[in-house]
Amino acid sequence: MFEFFLAALQILFIALKLTEKIDWSWFLVLMPFILYGVFYLFLFTLIGGFLVGLGVSLSSIM
Repeated sequence: MFEFFLAALQILFIALKLTEKIDWSWFLVLMPFILYGVFYLFLFTLIGGFLVGLGVSLSSIM
């Protein structure tokens, strides 16, 4: 649901920018894509750090 909302918002912003209905910078127009990327980068970092920490703690037991 979150991905669909951001994709629809991104398409809407790009269409409005190309038809010159809004006069925003391309940075603001691409903000939903940037937020999506930052969100998943944060999740991958969080999960990866947890798995590495779990591996280190399990390796110290054995």
